[in-house]
Amino acid sequence: MLGLLIVMTGCTKEPGKVACEIRHGNVTSKSNLSADGAWEAVGEGADARRVDIRDGHVFANGKDCGEIAAGDMVLLDDDNQLWVNGQKRKPQ
Repeated sequence: MLGLLIVMTGCTKEPGKVACEIRHGNVTSKSNLSADGAWEAVGEGADARRVDIRDGHVFANGKDCGEIAAGDMVLLDDDNQLWVNGQKRKPQ
């Protein structure tokens, strides 16, 4: 059985926040997002990558990918796949 391990490096959790990392080519953005309304983006135009936190849900490039809680770790990887706490999330 093959497994995939996603390791988020350099993201330091802050109490009450969501650790967010976005990878896009040779650019990596790391931040700690507070509750509703927070977002982080990398790139511009049609090729941009964006993570939003709204109403207790995480959105990857505008698509709802489920519930999120303070203390979670989010990764939007080079393949535009969203991971929360090492678990792949698909748009709902």
